[in-house]
Amino acid sequence: KGRVQFAGCGPDSGAARGDMNRGILREGSARSTVLITISDGYDNGSAETIARELETTKRLVRSLVWINPMYGASTFEVRASGMKASMPYIDHFLPAFNAKSLHALVRGLMKIG
Repeated sequence: KGRVQFAGCGPDSGAARGDMNRGILREGSARSTVLITISDGYDNGSAETIARELETTKRLVRSLVWINPMYGASTFEVRASGMKASMPYIDHFLPAFNAKSLHALVRGLMKIG
């Protein structure tokens, strides 16, 4: 039925996402692809590149899920420029900070149809 594919990212997520947009995401069906990103949003690349590539990504996938390992901490704020640039394109922003937030993560993933 469905396939699970992995694409690593590294410290420059904008460039890596560009490679993914022009490669692996062109192979799938936008109506069925749910892209899951696990990242704290700290990035060595430019926020402009991240935003441009995420705009393209949104046209190539049905849903963009972002799991942030910092989200859920009582002191969490979206501070990193890469994370700020990403927020307008994210359909589901989910926590992964501790056991309690992992329950919220599972509930959030279950809502994605």
